[in-house]
Amino acid sequence: NEGASAEEIMAAFAASKTTVVSAPVERKAATFGYTDFGSAGAILSDKTIHDLGIRTVRFANGVLLNLKKTDFEDNRIRYSLRVDGGKLHFGKENAVLAWLMSAAFVSGGLEAHDIEDLRSILAGTTVSPAFAVADNYFGATGAVAPADLERQFQVMAAYTTHPGYSENALRLFRRPLPEIYARLDAVPASALGIAMARIMTDDDPRFALSPLSAIQAANFDQLKAALGDILTHNRLEIALVGDLDEEAAIAAVAKSFGALPNRASTGKDYGAQLQVGWSSAQGNFDIPHKGEANQLGWRRVWPTTGDKDQKNTQAIDLLARVITLRLTDELREKLGATYGVSASSEMSDLYPALGQLSVSTAGDPKDLAVIELTVDQVIAEIVKAPVDADVFERARKPVLESYADWKKRNDTWLGVAAEAQTNTDKLDRFRQNEAKFTSITRQDIWALAKLYLGKPAQFTFRALPDEMVRKPSEPAN
Repeated sequence: NEGASAEEIMAAFAASKTTVVSAPVERKAATFGYTDFGSAGAILSDKTIHDLGIRTVRFANGVLLNLKKTDFEDNRIRYSLRVDGGKLHFGKENAVLAWLMSAAFVSGGLEAHDIEDLRSILAGTTVSPAFAVADNYFGATGAVAPADLERQFQVMAAYTTHPGYSENALRLFRRPLPEIYARLDAVPASALGIAMARIMTDDDPRFALSPLSAIQAANFDQLKAALGDILTHNRLEIALVGDLDEEAAIAAVAKSFGALPNRASTGKDYGAQLQVGWSSAQGNFDIPHKGEANQLGWRRVWPTTGDKDQKNTQAIDLLARVITLRLTDELREKLGATYGVSASSEMSDLYPALGQLSVSTAGDPKDLAVIELTVDQVIAEIVKAPVDADVFERARKPVLESYADWKKRNDTWLGVAAEAQTNTDKLDRFRQNEAKFTSITRQDIWALAKLYLGKPAQFTFRALPDEMVRKPSEPAN
């Protein structure tokens, strides 16, 4: 204790010698406990999509497997695992459980192995204890050496059948939350991102960050109840791309996921949940941040539409590239050679009405008026007439160049193979991608500019220093 005398310190030290100290628990080297899932699954069908070179296998229990052998990466297989559901399964009312599962499900370990034991068992391999939550599926993507593929499937299968739900993982998940939430407005980018999601979706917990109290209250009992048996019963599709021994890969799946009970052969209809649109709110939204006084975050957003029409999606992306070039030229001339700005298009391939074209930049609050005036001028120019041919070609060039090696990348092929049996539209889009892009004209993007940018932006977000946003009567925190 502070102020204790030397005698008191020595007396406390002597007393401590009589305290019984438990020996540290020694972790014994364990062998992986999930290698036998039952009899290997039988193959019901085995076909090939010849023009894409993708082999599609269906097991008797309903598991789907897609294989694409390539020579782009030595000793490397990229994998995708998708169990239907994901955030859609939790819906709006249980959206907080998707956050919990994404952050703590894997670290909850398995029934036979906590996460530290599992990491020890997997040390020296390329296997990852991977399992997460995406918008419409549970599962994982990653890469593994061919020699480790069977163990990778065993680990992922174990997470669907014997998750551990360790309370220690829950404690570790909760511990940093107060500090994380306290720093959400520490810099403009974070403050802007959090506020944008809340305002544009009317604080919908599927898209916006839930209150700290709601996150802290989420627990594994709630998660287990919400999941039920979907990890073992919903439709499941696996894709493997890379340095494959196809027969060995099929055997590895047959002995793991193929050996489990029958799964649904069709996906669940989440149509009602997909009817989501942007908020009716509009105007300028000033967001306070606690960063430096010379820091500004800024974004202007025009709603568009979902990713239903492939050429339309590509054309809006190209329009965003044109806007980026024009704004970069103008803002660098007015504000300096290093001034950065970008326009981007985000069009959901899940929610039919969720699309947005936005312009973003960061800088000094003193430049706010110049930024907004310049954006207004460039957008008005693009709406008024077709873009200059030189700017159009500058915008197209990086995309055209990317097609040179686009089909020589395993990550490209994994995106195609991931849903080769459940989403044939994605196969057609892949086949038509380059041809549709090269068919886009200046008139096409002008038509889209008039349609979406010919009216005022619905949202303008300005992340400004706290003292610039707070009213004089409001106290500082």
